[in-house]
Amino acid sequence: MELFFQNLEKADSNEEESVFSYQSNESDSSLRKIFYSNHSTQTEIPFSFTSSQTLSFGSSTQSSGSAFTDFISEQNPYLRPTRMDLAAKRVGKEKALQYMKPSPLWSDATIRKHAWVQRLLQTWSKLVECPIWPLHPLVAKGFILFCGKECFYSLTSIVHVITPSIKRINIEKMGKKINSKTNAAINEAIRNLRNDKEVNKKGKEREPALISDVARIVHNLPDELESKYLEASLYLIGVQTGARAITLSSLKMSDIKRVIQSKETNKLLVTLCYNRTKGSSHWNHHVTIEGEEESRSDDDAVYWFSLHLKKSVGVRLSEWMTKKEEVDGERPVWPISTDVMRERFKQRAENAGYPRNLFSFHSLRSGFICSALIKSGKNEDSKKAVLEKTALIAGWVPYRLAQMTYIKNVARRAIVSSRLVMPYKEGRNESEMDETLLELEMFHGIVLKMKEGNEKNPYEKYKEKVEERMKIFFEEEEVKKAKKARYIRSGSVGMCAENMELNDFIKQKMAMTEYKGKKSKPQLFEQTALFFVGEITSSNNCLCTLQTPI
Repeated sequence: MELFFQNLEKADSNEEESVFSYQSNESDSSLRKIFYSNHSTQTEIPFSFTSSQTLSFGSSTQSSGSAFTDFISEQNPYLRPTRMDLAAKRVGKEKALQYMKPSPLWSDATIRKHAWVQRLLQTWSKLVECPIWPLHPLVAKGFILFCGKECFYSLTSIVHVITPSIKRINIEKMGKKINSKTNAAINEAIRNLRNDKEVNKKGKEREPALISDVARIVHNLPDELESKYLEASLYLIGVQTGARAITLSSLKMSDIKRVIQSKETNKLLVTLCYNRTKGSSHWNHHVTIEGEEESRSDDDAVYWFSLHLKKSVGVRLSEWMTKKEEVDGERPVWPISTDVMRERFKQRAENAGYPRNLFSFHSLRSGFICSALIKSGKNEDSKKAVLEKTALIAGWVPYRLAQMTYIKNVARRAIVSSRLVMPYKEGRNESEMDETLLELEMFHGIVLKMKEGNEKNPYEKYKEKVEERMKIFFEEEEVKKAKKARYIRSGSVGMCAENMELNDFIKQKMAMTEYKGKKSKPQLFEQTALFFVGEITSSNNCLCTLQTPI
């Protein structure tokens, strides 16, 4: 009995509610007592049943479960309903049965990778005139080497995308894993690629999109663009918080947690809750951005975000705390997929004068930390804390490889090494970073094709071309209408053909006209002045003709 109470006290300190049973030491007793423990109170409740029935607490298996459930729900007022009881009443049987359906073996992203790798395998199979499945060691080895040396895929893509996809596809096709010989052949091919100096090891790295780059892209978005507010707010919040595309695409209206006015700057402070990131769907990560709702600026995320919310749900940020209950909380803030985000950002950057494929959407994440480091270049105290602060916002581990890669990227370009060793002289810049090296063209090592103010926006060019084509189209339509509504010489009396198709009327007039005793095609358009009386529409096919000699 003492052991039982020890276990009871131990469970009471670990769990909110616990139910235990014990068997009396008396051999002829069939009475079991159930104790309900709820931290502050311990109530002894007798419950009798036959000795053949057993209850196993602390495990998922229990006999006479229905009797025990009925006892809890109907006869025992001391036990609170569990979350399972509440969920069972709320959900129902139909929805519960959906959880028993077989789930897909791979995620959507993995399935897309499989589709891409299968295309590569089909091309390789046609090239070598050899079937892929079952996967032969020599075929697999040759495919890996060909991808690295002739297709110029990076070693990173081969190791982390192509090779795992081949192994997973083999499980789908053959129902088993690849054999040891094929696995050894693939590993040998990867070693050869790793030792080959001409093979691309890391692939093409995208440039970081600084806050000034994003402001230029937003500036070049035309006001006539339907999705300007959506895209401007998306890009600016991405570069100001370092969020991934998957994080931003999963943001819902209910994740806009707080909008208040700062007492220090009188600007709006907007707090967002990021719930999804790489490898986690329950991140619960809060970030706060600041800006002015009324003052337009190409780098103010709050201004464009407020316009986007006003257009999409009819509520501005300043009204959010009072009207957010009227908005559907499950509605996505930016209702576009991650693929659309990536492609649109690359296209908008190209339209702003940047080389094609210079940026990707992940450039906003790297641009966040690079912009923070550049801003703190002349402030030594801020520079020391920039790694910790950016890690807190973007979700990096401070001083780890994922973060330091971006730091080295911007440091190599902006630091003047001679300033690190040269003695200080009067008039010499104390900062090791030079602002000249931080200009967009110098930082990225590019020449912007479209200088601001010197060349028309590509959207304006497109608009002019559309207007020109529309003008030509309408001119052609006017000519067609003129041919249909022209006046036909038919003697000294005007004629009106009501409710008759134009072509039929003309054919009838041509048949009635005779020249020199012979039926021939009349010269309908000679010696006749053409006038518009009105448009001939489908609802009123009426042709009015007046004789008007030249």
